[in-house]
Amino acid sequence: MKIEFTNEQYWHLMRAVYIADWIANAVTTKDSEVDKEIRSLEKYIYSFAKEMGYGKYIDIDETNNIHEANSDLDDEPMIRGLIERYDEITSWEEIAEWLGERDFHQKYRDDEIAKMASEDRFLKIMECQIVWEEEFENNGISRIDINDMDDMLKQWHKVKDGLIKSDKKVYFHEREVWWCSIGKNIGFEQNGKGEEFTRPIIIVKRLSLDTCLVVPLTTSKKRKNIFPLGNLVDEKEKTYAMVEQIRLIDAKRLGKKVGILNNEIYAKMLDFIKKINFE
Repeated sequence: MKIEFTNEQYWHLMRAVYIADWIANAVTTKDSEVDKEIRSLEKYIYSFAKEMGYGKYIDIDETNNIHEANSDLDDEPMIRGLIERYDEITSWEEIAEWLGERDFHQKYRDDEIAKMASEDRFLKIMECQIVWEEEFENNGISRIDINDMDDMLKQWHKVKDGLIKSDKKVYFHEREVWWCSIGKNIGFEQNGKGEEFTRPIIIVKRLSLDTCLVVPLTTSKKRKNIFPLGNLVDEKEKTYAMVEQIRLIDAKRLGKKVGILNNEIYAKMLDFIKKINFE
């Protein structure tokens, strides 16, 4: 079977496979692996990009003959608009579901829930979720109390207090990669994970013996304005620097050093940081 596409149809196919891979593989955990079939199909579609006139959106690894979307495709307005619309709508729905589920279990005892018919339980959960859906629709988060919204903030403040009181001395240098307690933050600011709220970072600039500029790292290639660093943290996953999230930290936040970036890639990353943040 042979399928023919016009250049315009191919462009929409590129958008479609990019978004499909973004939904399937943007976030993976130890229990949910990358969907290799979707990823393989995506790379195959991209292999025709140059021929169809869209080569500027694709980077090619000539050694391994791998075609991957670059930041130009990630930043393409139509794609970015669809992803942001999806994020905005589903985020509110998920939060309402989580809080509704929580309220349901607070409202009814375990023995009461056990006696409910499936349909009755479903309706009661929905009643709790609708309360939050209406709250977010009418008021956003303006009336949400932090004690109700996010116990993780309380946990982070305990960790943060421990770091403040710590007298540890950390010796660090530019280009090094460390696990760093960057915390539980606000809005689009990058968060840490786990009990210590950590995430790998790369030290961009040493400002003093105790402070430095850092950029958090991620394994998700779906974020905007990321710089590829190869398999810097994990030999099985590629690492990307989130250059828009550059920030100053105190060295007390640094935990364990895990690697160092070579000079050539470091220089290219600095140029990219200047381009994104200061031009």
